[in-house]
Amino acid sequence: MNAQGKMRLKGLILASAVAAALAACGGGSSSTSTNTSSSLTLSGTAATGLAIANSSVSVKCQGGSGTATTKADGTYTVTVAGATLPCALEVTANGETLRSVVSGTGTSATANITPLTELLVAALLQQHPDALADGAPSATAITSDALKAAKDTVISFLQANDIDVTALADTDFVGTPLTAAVTTPGTGDTQDQLLDKLKTALPNLSDAATTIATAPTGCAVAKSGKYTLINHTGAVSFANVDFSKQTISFDDNPTPQAFKASSTYACEFTGGTVTVNFASSGLAIYKDTTTKVIGIALPTQPFDKSVFGDTYNLSGYFVQGAGPASLSNNATGPNAQIGTFKVNTDGSVKVCGNTDYSDTCGITASFSSTLNSDGSVDFLAPDTTTPTKAYSYKAPNGKKLLVLADSETFLIAAKQEAIDTSKIEPNSVWYQVKGYAGYSGGTGSSAWTGATIESGTSVVTDAAAGTIVQHFDDGVTADRTDTYQWNKPWTGMRLRPAVTGVAPARIGMTAIGMGLSTNGSVNIVSSTAVTAPNVPGFTLSVKR
Repeated sequence: MNAQGKMRLKGLILASAVAAALAACGGGSSSTSTNTSSSLTLSGTAATGLAIANSSVSVKCQGGSGTATTKADGTYTVTVAGATLPCALEVTANGETLRSVVSGTGTSATANITPLTELLVAALLQQHPDALADGAPSATAITSDALKAAKDTVISFLQANDIDVTALADTDFVGTPLTAAVTTPGTGDTQDQLLDKLKTALPNLSDAATTIATAPTGCAVAKSGKYTLINHTGAVSFANVDFSKQTISFDDNPTPQAFKASSTYACEFTGGTVTVNFASSGLAIYKDTTTKVIGIALPTQPFDKSVFGDTYNLSGYFVQGAGPASLSNNATGPNAQIGTFKVNTDGSVKVCGNTDYSDTCGITASFSSTLNSDGSVDFLAPDTTTPTKAYSYKAPNGKKLLVLADSETFLIAAKQEAIDTSKIEPNSVWYQVKGYAGYSGGTGSSAWTGATIESGTSVVTDAAAGTIVQHFDDGVTADRTDTYQWNKPWTGMRLRPAVTGVAPARIGMTAIGMGLSTNGSVNIVSSTAVTAPNVPGFTLSVKR
């Protein structure tokens, strides 16, 4: 469905609101109507893996409305006098509200209400289901084509979040009879067992619905809204993206600017000299050939202190040895470094890195407890009085990322988790952008001059063996084959040994479950010319 069609659909559909619940438990039902010439019977199952028992189901149809109460197994039946399809349904239990819609003809229909139907409604209406108004869906709004397009969007989103959707291949989320587990998870039918998996895979269902509701055609993981942009020089800015209008505006320049979707890659967008590619997690990487920067774009969120209490791998790019002291090894020019964060629950941090990979190395730093107006908190190392801002991003699948930035620092940290090569798809393609900074001899941000920006792709040819074919610039010509060693020097990182006469050693980091990789040079700068082979560079890549 194109964007214009989605907007028409959004305008046509009205939706359900919760009606008065029945006081009695069991499978009772009631109805209200202004037309008694016919009646419509709806039945189905409300479940989230376990059955939603003894909960009120509200139904809004053409010509009438009604309520029912689910039985212990999540099933319900309601007859609405004078009503016709389509209908909208809603159930609330344990503080969570789920919606569903059912279309077709006839005097009876099956309508399940599950997290899958909640996502389906978001894709169908192109708005978060919470925004639904009181009423019934228009008889002309819910077509078979619209439902198919909505289902395809949900499937794409689940696949992007590494959820096996094989069981959904020929399944109608709404109309296929569903047998839910009553007391023991995993004892329901195939569809119900998938709902169990969704609880773990998508702990933030509301955020998933928001993403699906505002995503552009063909890229279910990108959503409209505000983004925090952080480039490799540590500069931070904010943008507002509207995929329905294909415009972007900035806090310091509110005039909307047009961008367009790539005709080749579903999650690539271009505007002027900027190219943006989205990862499966909803974050994006970009390059700007005018300002000569690369960077990362995070859907703006308040800093999430649940990131505390874990160990993170990090990869950073610093001016003149800036950043945490234990990572600094170069006082005369830019340097890219890797390391780890050991973040305690109180926000105190031990930073380890550079060439010392022990668990006892490093310095103690800390995150502040005060939230800044832009959603960040301050990160303060003991060797400086100027804090570095720290931003967090929590993806719909619950994975977390930290990004730290100031005028001298660009640092990405991801939870330390082992790379499972069995999950790396053969021939998977990763788009990458690279920045190589020239050094002017100045200090702070003034040191970043004459940067070189490159892009290309890498193709995984054998994940177990670690072989990757690099394609620079045009993304077509095979320029070099690299071999990586996984989970070295730390869990969740990868090491490319040096190849004499071809390339120096590189250590990279993978943000597990986010479709994001970073790769920073650990070479010390020995020349200030941007063409020198060992001027350090920093690479960001996302899976296409």
